[in-house]
Amino acid sequence: TPRHTQHTHTHTPQRFIMAMFVSLASPEEQLGEVVVSIAKLRNDPEPPTATLALVKEGKHLEVMRQAVDDASVAFRSGTNEVLLYSAIVALARATLPDHADELSQKVIKSVAAVKDEHVEARLQVLVAVHNLVVGSAVREEALLAAVDYITESKQEAKVGAKLRPAAVIALLKDVDAPLQRKLYQKLLGLMTAAGQSDEARYEVLRSYLASYESADDKDVAEAKDAARDVAKLAVAIPSVHQCVDVLQLRALQSIKDDAHFELLSLFATERLPALEAFESKNGSFFKDAGIDREAAFKKMRLLSLASLAADSATVPYDEVVSTLKIGEEDVEEWVIEAINAGLIQAKMNQLERVIKIQGCIRRSFERAHWEQIQTCVSQWRSNVGALLTTLKESSNAAAR
Repeated sequence: TPRHTQHTHTHTPQRFIMAMFVSLASPEEQLGEVVVSIAKLRNDPEPPTATLALVKEGKHLEVMRQAVDDASVAFRSGTNEVLLYSAIVALARATLPDHADELSQKVIKSVAAVKDEHVEARLQVLVAVHNLVVGSAVREEALLAAVDYITESKQEAKVGAKLRPAAVIALLKDVDAPLQRKLYQKLLGLMTAAGQSDEARYEVLRSYLASYESADDKDVAEAKDAARDVAKLAVAIPSVHQCVDVLQLRALQSIKDDAHFELLSLFATERLPALEAFESKNGSFFKDAGIDREAAFKKMRLLSLASLAADSATVPYDEVVSTLKIGEEDVEEWVIEAINAGLIQAKMNQLERVIKIQGCIRRSFERAHWEQIQTCVSQWRSNVGALLTTLKESSNAAAR
């Protein structure tokens, strides 16, 4: 009998975990620790002698299968369920590689089977299995099971509120495309159910749509509704100032004849008159799409001001009045709004009635902009070269 059975009821899952992960016990001893730990959690009056005998006989697979079935006692005892199940999965991968996936799947099925008891702990175990089975097909199965369990156990609002875009994107980064899209859809549903911000959903939606870049046309077609959603969000969110990259996504290109695409195109590159023309042509589009018309026009005025700033280092008040279609008395208010929104850096000269632009964002970056930068860099190199030549000549003159 393994040495630890001498003090059966002084052992805990925590002690087993420590022993296993710092390699203080052989595989046989580790499996014995699992058996003893489960017996202790069940408050068995006698040591698990028969099961430990199976361990000694080398019938490890049989014992591991039974351990998975029996480990559910950890939920009822209030001990660290994640540690116990993690130990079982890790031990299976280390000592029974040919059966590791089978045992991991058995853990997933067993843990996810109960939907109304210890749901948070069960979800943590499913996530732990996902983290442990790196390089196995079971990894994606565990992730899908965890996401499905959130809905099945009615934890949508609670879990959805905790989802962060960067974490969601990182979690799904290496998942195969078909499953990745399915998981994106489920997680986006959770975020929506939890009332997550438009900004958070927009970031995840963009990554979801990017997963269709190498898909066939049939698959891309299924993302049309999501493409319309991302277009509406890009228009509605005040902080989204650049969206040319979104327009270039295949999913967006699939709705190129849609008013949603046309509207997003205007917010990517056009100015206020183009938006006015869009509204005249499309009637009640803003109302039907659930987009705040006044907020959209305000945003377009600010973007139009940013475009003026990108075109010239000095913008006359009169040009702002005509482009934004506002009164001259409102110019400074709009400039302050644009500065606060991070669209421009500028100072106003009230005497000359001009805006001195110190910096601005570019709503799009096209070939002409690259050529402008190339010209500036070339001029800078020429100026530096001339300066170095002058310094060298001065140095030589001083030496003579």
